[in-house]
Amino acid sequence: MPAGELTFGSVYEMSPFDNQIVVIELSGSELRQVISEQAHEQKSRIGFSGMRVSAACTGTKMTVDMRLTNGRGILDSDTIKVVVVNYLALGGNRVFESVMPDGGYELQLDAPFARDVIIGWLQQKGGTINASEFQSDDNPKWTLPASLDRRCRLGT
Repeated sequence: MPAGELTFGSVYEMSPFDNQIVVIELSGSELRQVISEQAHEQKSRIGFSGMRVSAACTGTKMTVDMRLTNGRGILDSDTIKVVVVNYLALGGNRVFESVMPDGGYELQLDAPFARDVIIGWLQQKGGTINASEFQSDDNPKWTLPASLDRRCRLGT
């Protein structure tokens, strides 16, 4: 979003597609797998909220630490509700491909559009957001090695 006054138009520019919200459930292990795959993406790494991720490699073995914003670590056995747009839930950008169940995720045809949810959230916040709530150099969501060897994979 651009700095300055928030407008409906800026939300439409940010989210021009009629993507609907989908809530999927992943185990902590499945989410760790998705995050480990995304760590290798340079151009289009997914954004997320509610957690911080750090990945490290020892040889070709990757470790991924996922922490909620309250500091609690996400365990492999945890069940995590993940809110995504239907484009990703249907396989777009192949983000969830390695953990997608046979037959895909269940979609709700009456689910709200992502931009309407964003607008509602902004309205709840009084139309003002603080940059410190989001990712910055001082507040990264991803902490990765400076160079990540393509052979470095989770559990190898």
